[in-house]
Amino acid sequence: SGDPRRPPRARQREMAVDEALLAEIRKAMPSIKVPGAYDVVYNDEAIFSMDSPYAPGGLYVSLHDFRSYGEQDVGTRSGEDRLFVRLLWRRVPKEKKAEGAPAAAPTKLAIGVEGGFGADEDFETVKESALFVLPQRVVVPLPEPDLPELVLQACAATESHASSFAQDQAATWEEEVRVSKYAADLPQEPGVKVSPDPKTWVCQETGERDNLWLNLSDGYIGSGRPQAFGMGGNGAALRHYEALKAEGKHYPLVVKLGTISAQGADVYSYAPDEDDSVKDPHLAKHLANLGINAMEMTKTEKTITEMQIELNATFEFDRITEAGRNLTPVSAPGFVGLANLGNTCYINSVLQLLAALPEVCARYAECPERWFDSAPKEAAGDLHTQAAKVFAALTSARFVCAEARDADAAADCPRPQMFKALIGKNHPEFASNRQQDALEFFQHLLERLDRADRAEAARVARCTEGGGAEAVSALFRLQLEQRRQCTATGAVSYAKHLDNHLALPVPVEAATNLAEVRAYEQAAKKPRTGAAAGAGGDEGKDKERAPQPVVPFEACLGAFSAEEVIADAFSPAAGRKVDMRQRVRFAAFPRYLLVQLRRYYVAEDWTPKKLDALVRMPEQLSLEHLRGTGLQPGEQEQPPDPEGASGAAAAAAAVVEPDATIVSALVAMGFSENGSKRAAVATNNAGTEVSMEWVFAHMEDPDFNDPLPPPGAAPAPGTGPGAGPDPEAAAMLESMGFTRDQASVALGQTGGNVERAADWLFSHADGLDAAIAAAKGDQGASAAPGAPAAVEDGVGEYELVGFASHMGPNLGSGHYVAHVRKGGRWYIYNDRKVAESRDPPLDLGYLYLYRRTTPAKGA
Repeated sequence: SGDPRRPPRARQREMAVDEALLAEIRKAMPSIKVPGAYDVVYNDEAIFSMDSPYAPGGLYVSLHDFRSYGEQDVGTRSGEDRLFVRLLWRRVPKEKKAEGAPAAAPTKLAIGVEGGFGADEDFETVKESALFVLPQRVVVPLPEPDLPELVLQACAATESHASSFAQDQAATWEEEVRVSKYAADLPQEPGVKVSPDPKTWVCQETGERDNLWLNLSDGYIGSGRPQAFGMGGNGAALRHYEALKAEGKHYPLVVKLGTISAQGADVYSYAPDEDDSVKDPHLAKHLANLGINAMEMTKTEKTITEMQIELNATFEFDRITEAGRNLTPVSAPGFVGLANLGNTCYINSVLQLLAALPEVCARYAECPERWFDSAPKEAAGDLHTQAAKVFAALTSARFVCAEARDADAAADCPRPQMFKALIGKNHPEFASNRQQDALEFFQHLLERLDRADRAEAARVARCTEGGGAEAVSALFRLQLEQRRQCTATGAVSYAKHLDNHLALPVPVEAATNLAEVRAYEQAAKKPRTGAAAGAGGDEGKDKERAPQPVVPFEACLGAFSAEEVIADAFSPAAGRKVDMRQRVRFAAFPRYLLVQLRRYYVAEDWTPKKLDALVRMPEQLSLEHLRGTGLQPGEQEQPPDPEGASGAAAAAAAVVEPDATIVSALVAMGFSENGSKRAAVATNNAGTEVSMEWVFAHMEDPDFNDPLPPPGAAPAPGTGPGAGPDPEAAAMLESMGFTRDQASVALGQTGGNVERAADWLFSHADGLDAAIAAAKGDQGASAAPGAPAAVEDGVGEYELVGFASHMGPNLGSGHYVAHVRKGGRWYIYNDRKVAESRDPPLDLGYLYLYRRTTPAKGA
């Protein structure tokens, strides 16, 4: 038909229902069913392809088992199923706004949501459904009253059933503002009244008239702290809170004057356990008690969120996404975007970087049919199948648009829903809809792929006969050499360990513009008085953005390779604890080097923060001068540990007492005392940040909140070295490719917890035999280490392949974008949008992927 809103028909035979067709349908009816609330229905993504209902041929959902197939797979990979509901959708734009109408400015610190950055245009979806019958390949448009009632019910229920992603959260960048726990019972001094007239508001300490905050308990008006986005202040409101707290009065909540209206206001909590923007559900009552009627107030100043939006909209967001530039869209194999499913830009960025590697494409994208044809029946839960599906979609012509400019608005865009659900399964963070650290996801993905390789070694060998036989993790296997020298005797020791990325510190003190940065910080702290303080309004205020430290890359590399002193380390040569001088060098250079700039940290108040610095990363990187040398002639090597030293160290580790400072810090963050103690002990009191990471990884453990066992306590029944493992748990680990002996030892080491046992096994994969022997108490373990993982090496010369950038105040929020260089040109991958890059922000990245330009040694 000529209706542009009508979806194109799939290339099938459409016909009316006659007796012959009804007879075929009735034959298949005994095995079809109407899906119930607890059935899993794949009505939004095909099992063996990235097809969705928006695909040109639609999506075919089996009425027998609710698995779905693309047009090319239905009938060839759908088994004996005969009846399907075909979902065929098309997204069309709604009526356009009048020409010249200004675009709405962002009102939320969010991406992909109404009122946020980059919110999608308004579209409507035109939907068609039909019954599809095999083997005749007949399409019967629905509704069709001549079809049996059971078939109609099954089709309708399958189409309307909530998929695993029906509850997608669209917010991909929105910070959560929590209700203050002090709001409900906030003390308010009686008889205190504050004038609602803004002309009378003034800082009671300095006389300033802007950035004023009203204490909701006693009516004190004080200046706020200076902010990075040009808002002045001197911290009088905070000092007032601290002075009252010293007197025993806890008045933590303040409201920003000028933001009060019937819709709410900016509220902040100075309480150490909150120290953030908060919500006060009783704000109107609290203000009324001070003589201010919120319903009659008019907002005159920007909220903190609005200023953050303005800052991001004008700098970081524009720089990283290259917003405002006339970028040329690209749509071709290898230049295909991924839909953001709600906080999945971190997944998209990592996948786009991996898709740029020929080895990954050879393994998964060049012949995905090998993985599909060998997949288990539950292919939606098979990681290799889903990985092949994703990388094939990114590198093939399936999702290429004839007009590249239409690609970022196309409804038929890869949506890696099954992949996301599978890779996040049973993980406390990646299973959620929250924003995540792209590096942690990269490491998690490599680990899961290794598990899949181990569990299906024979299948992997068959599917990679034509290329891609190397494990993905092997491409990034980095070997570092650690040299320690005893300051008392001069004796040295060398140790090697493996990693999959290089973490570089960002030494702000090495910034080339440090004087400018420090001068700005000092000026921002000074209280303004006299005419400057009384000026009020936005005019005349210091509106420029705070200067960003410009840190040379060489300073970051120097900080990594510099010698440091390790205090109180045991020296076998001295026979006691001494200071050790330590340095790190490269023992082997991997084919691909992933460099992390450590821009993110935990502040003194234990809140996650971002280091706002510019580090210009080189496109050509030479590291050969940092190659380790091993033991040199004339160096005195540390003797082996004296007899019994290992046992003494093990005994000492077994009775580690949790550090009170770490425990109190974690408790202040809201974790239980027992869980905090377990974290401190598990990390050997390595520090609050390390313990906090352990908490996030183990807070779902069943024994997380249990008291620590007393020193020397016997292990729980069924978990000791002599007890047999739970057969079901052992079988689960064996299904991952481990032996019964390995599974038994791992379960014994982790209290019988399957997930922790799997983590233990994979964390010791590079020397598993030695770890198993050591766990059993085998004295020969050190003499017979397990076969180490193969490590590739070559001359340490690299070129930049691509990088992932993050915008936002911390890794728990924000947005990721990837830039990749192909054919000598840079391209930006911003979720579904792919375009040529005019000015890649090489100084704002978080993860940088380098390729070694030299052949492997011995190749």
